[in-house]
Amino acid sequence: MKHVLLIEDDVDLLQLFAAALKEAGFLVTKFNDPIKACLDFEANPYSYDLVLSDIRMPGMSGLDLVRRIKNINNRVNVILMSAYEIDNLDSKLRQLGLDTFLQKPIHIEKLISAIKRSFEQH
Repeated sequence: MKHVLLIEDDVDLLQLFAAALKEAGFLVTKFNDPIKACLDFEANPYSYDLVLSDIRMPGMSGLDLVRRIKNINNRVNVILMSAYEIDNLDSKLRQLGLDTFLQKPIHIEKLISAIKRSFEQH
């Protein structure tokens, strides 16, 4: 069973995404605080197969979170998502070695499909 670290500051979306991922057969650990999520990842860097994170969050951006995570374990799959336009997003994603970004609102089927595709590619 693949283990997903889910980070989303919107509690309603966090619950919705977590329930959908569990229903799709993933083990999910969820956080609405990116700093706590980062600390958990640092303590357990190889227990996660994928990190699914919002980009705009209070306390730490998703881009900063990914930089820290990738410095610890650069093999973990990462998918970022946002409801906002991000300047130079493509170049920022390439710098981080990411190719998957999801624009909110996200249909659950598209989310699950993107996660499965990420596992197939890596």
